[in-house]
Amino acid sequence: CAVLSCPALCCAPLHWAGLCCAPLHWAGLCCGLPHILQLEAYNARDLGAFMDLLAEDCVATDAVTGAVLGTGKAELRKRYKARFQTDVHSELLGRLCLGSVVVDREIITGLPDRGVADCLATYHCRNGKIHKMEFVWQPRKQ
Repeated sequence: CAVLSCPALCCAPLHWAGLCCAPLHWAGLCCGLPHILQLEAYNARDLGAFMDLLAEDCVATDAVTGAVLGTGKAELRKRYKARFQTDVHSELLGRLCLGSVVVDREIITGLPDRGVADCLATYHCRNGKIHKMEFVWQPRKQ
């Protein structure tokens, strides 16, 4: 296989079956790398690195209400610039991958007013960039 290991382990079943995952990576369909780097950049509050992983036309929505939280990198940059001014941190509890879609189960801490939230975050990837993010948020009861 031309891709010896996928950092998200999403290609492991292909390797176990004796198949090569390289075509997924070449087509930008491997679900792992942008999402891993996005989580690392989010937790480092590195706005530049975070924004580099988003497609120019990236859209973020509330998955429950359908409300658009931000459209395009310029608008999302403002949102995350404010977010990264806090001590925000995402603890990854679990990850599901299917093709170019990843669903992360997270606990978000460091929100305004010392808030903590449970979150399901769905990321859609195309050509190595995140082009759609959908979030389900719920304040965490302590």
